[in-house]
Order: sequence, then structure tokens, then C-alpha cells
Amino acid sequence: MSPQTRRPVMEALVHNLRRASFTVHARFRMALAHRGLSMGQFLVLRSLVSEGRGTPRDLAKSLGVTTGNITGLVDKLEAEALIVRDRSRSDRRVVHLKATKKGQSLMGELQQAVVAQTAKAFESWSEGDLQRLNLLLRRVIEDGSCNC
Repeated sequence: MSPQTRRPVMEALVHNLRRASFTVHARFRMALAHRGLSMGQFLVLRSLVSEGRGTPRDLAKSLGVTTGNITGLVDKLEAEALIVRDRSRSDRRVVHLKATKKGQSLMGELQQAVVAQTAKAFESWSEGDLQRLNLLLRRVIEDGSCNC
């Protein structure tokens, strides 16, 4: 395929990837909204559940936001008893964040709800179609990996 004939195909691909991503994320956000969480809150809680604990600075860096953004998200999660703050004994300026049992339990429910919502977007697809899509997406990830 020549560069001239490849360009329209690539433009269509970019457009369709954007639309597909929006569709899947909309279902994802719907599953979160039904449980009263924003995407940012979900990402903070998921990070704390998977890592065990973290500081606001660590979370801000891993999520690519400011510590001010993290503070607002943490305040809301703490108010719902999904996480707790714990000051370091050696340096009182340092705050460690940890998911509570309630937060860990909610994360399990959220993961199931997100998978169920996403499955609805693909309910008419065959198992073979899903396996091919997974294979192609893995290729995109592996071939296009970046430190973005």
C-alpha cells in the first residue's frame, strides 16, 4: 500500500479508534456513576488497592495530575470511608493513603460492573471476533508502546 492510499485508511482508523474509545469509556463512566464515583476517584482507589498504599505525590505522578487534584479526590474518597490517611511517624509532613476494606470491596464490585457494561457493547460479537480484536489491540500496544 502506497503512502497516498494508506493515508485515508489511517485517517479513518484514527477516527474510529477515537469513537470506539469514547463508547467504551462512556459505559465505564456509567458503571462508576451508578456507584457514585468519578473516573478520577476510581483511578485513585484502583491505584491504592493494587499498590497497597501511596502518598498524594506518588498518585499525582502516576496519574499525571497535580497534588491539588489528588487532594480533592482523596477528600471525597475519605468522606465515603473508602480510603484512610495515615501520617508518617518519622515525618509528619508525609501522608500515606490506604484503601479500607470497604474500598477494596467496592473495587471488586466496580471491576465486575465495568466488565459487565463493556460486555454489553460487544454482546453481538462472536468469541472469535473478540479474540481477534484482543490480538490486534495487543499488537497496537506492543508495537506502539511509548512513555506517554
